[in-house]
Amino acid sequence: MDTASLMAVGQVESSWALLPDRDPNAPIRLRELKEIVSNWRGPGTLVLVTHGFTIRPLIGIIPDQAETVVLRPTPGIEPGAHIVGRITPPQ
Repeated sequence: MDTASLMAVGQVESSWALLPDRDPNAPIRLRELKEIVSNWRGPGTLVLVTHGFTIRPLIGIIPDQAETVVLRPTPGIEPGAHIVGRITPPQ
């Protein structure tokens, strides 16, 4: 929550789906995360602040520390997202 607030990109809300969990068998959390991403319609941009282990089941990789991953929602039968870009942190 602190990181999201410090980013100052808008209202900050919490979701248990964004909490780090190294258990790859946590299907309820993953389903919730997929729904959050695939159902987003705006207005504006959805910014999710989470950990690599949380996002890995959704996108198939663990992002680098402080890396931004840009996703395109994939609503429908298999909700989720595809990576459309990666932004590395400043050096």
